[in-house]
Amino acid sequence: MFSLPFLRWLLCCLLNSLALLLAPALASLLFPWVLMPVLAAELSLSLWMIIKGVNRQKWQQSSQTAS
Repeated sequence: MFSLPFLRWLLCCLLNSLALLLAPALASLLFPWVLMPVLAAELSLSLWMIIKGVNRQKWQQSSQTAS
């Protein structure tokens, strides 16, 4: 149902939130390392969209078949 990158992102966010609640001093040390995978995912998606873009023809076809 969920892809592996989404589950990693979810785990990183949950770990960061729990650390902020339970151990704020530890959270400041963990923050850069916990959110590094999220940063990598966001940057790779942004670069993919800048370089490849969206195929308008396929996008319009899929939106017409969905409705």
